[in-house]
Amino acid sequence: MAIKVIIFLLNKNFKCNILNIVGEDMKNIFKLLILIVISLFLYIDVDAQTKECTYELGYNNGSTTLKDQITFYLEPGVGIKDEFYMKSTNTKTKFGGAMAIPKGKIYTDKPFYIGDKQEILNAFYDSNNKVVSSCPSSLPFIVFGTGTAIFEDGYILCNGNYHSGPEGVIIQGTITQVKSDTDTDEDKNNQRKNCGKSFVFSLNSTNDASEYKGYSLIGQYYLENNTKYIEIKLKKGQEERDSTTHALVPTVGSTLEIDYFQKKYGGLPLKVETFDNCDNMPPTKTCEVLDSTTKLFIGSDCTNDANGDPDTEKNTETGEEYENKYENNYGPFEGNMPAPGFGENGDLCSDILNENLSKLVKLCITILRIAGAVIAVVNGMIALIPAVVSKNPDALKKAGHKCMLMGVILLVIGVFPTLLRAIAKIFGYDVSCIF
Repeated sequence: MAIKVIIFLLNKNFKCNILNIVGEDMKNIFKLLILIVISLFLYIDVDAQTKECTYELGYNNGSTTLKDQITFYLEPGVGIKDEFYMKSTNTKTKFGGAMAIPKGKIYTDKPFYIGDKQEILNAFYDSNNKVVSSCPSSLPFIVFGTGTAIFEDGYILCNGNYHSGPEGVIIQGTITQVKSDTDTDEDKNNQRKNCGKSFVFSLNSTNDASEYKGYSLIGQYYLENNTKYIEIKLKKGQEERDSTTHALVPTVGSTLEIDYFQKKYGGLPLKVETFDNCDNMPPTKTCEVLDSTTKLFIGSDCTNDANGDPDTEKNTETGEEYENKYENNYGPFEGNMPAPGFGENGDLCSDILNENLSKLVKLCITILRIAGAVIAVVNGMIALIPAVVSKNPDALKKAGHKCMLMGVILLVIGVFPTLLRAIAKIFGYDVSCIF
């Protein structure tokens, strides 16, 4: 729409009494000024534009791999719109209706069922339980594949946390983000960031980890694409046997039950608490909690009935402490755990600036950019208006040059973040927490 307005305003048939009075040179100056003003409004409003978030849905039916694409329409800070798009059938379909009623077609001919809008929207919330401003590279909580008999021969896309029972997915397919050349730097800079220190506890919770010769679990909370995760590795000293990663519900205090290691290795099921502030995390604690069965609670507080029994609280060590103590007890191992981070010193932007300072820098940069753009426009008008009134050719010429200069300044202000990100990328520095 904004482009159409610019074309209309610059069209040779556009009539303006003032422009007819001052002549052709003055018309060009006014056109330039109009372009500067409209560019300013575009700059201020650009982040509010709807983004198309496209994902490939893949499924192996036993003889071939079927692929289709689904597109959600994300309004940054607002949420996804009421409709989604399927590539194979070239159709837009609205959310809504009962879960067992097909919402459209997939792979050109198969019934396609999708959870309600709120279920899918959960995948577009960040770690602060707010709608993200860019397309997530993955959709935590969301699963895709074949449903049970209630869905006949169709395919289902739904929230795995809510639909894990008879109505849920029984054989999963894959969900992969489809990248395009129009992805913003914000979309590309959602790197993994570890939250707090790694913590270790024994697989069956009967001993402190480094005192137990069997396998233990090393956990690590982290953020990626504005989503909270926990990664858990099964290790014996330096030897790693298995690992699993799970997205956590954004709301602080929520818990997620994980039975992966129980089913495969006979350990206790885990009840994992969602963390709060990634930059200021308290030490992680583990204790036993008696729910329907005995579980191992992982989180920041073992003192309430919902979480566990403080009398059963276990000591947690960092991964490095665990490996050192295990070596002393049971012999040497080779290698070290990989360190997070990148850049010259392996530092993330968020390691250097805490959350509040990062917000302050962002605010200062935004204020300076808007103020600079406004000053550029005002200076152009101050130079232009007296020249128009006087109708002095020399004054009009000088005013035109000044307007051109202000236009260049406005352009530099607009591309400043992109330029700074490009320089940072060349030298290996992370500036994602301020842009």
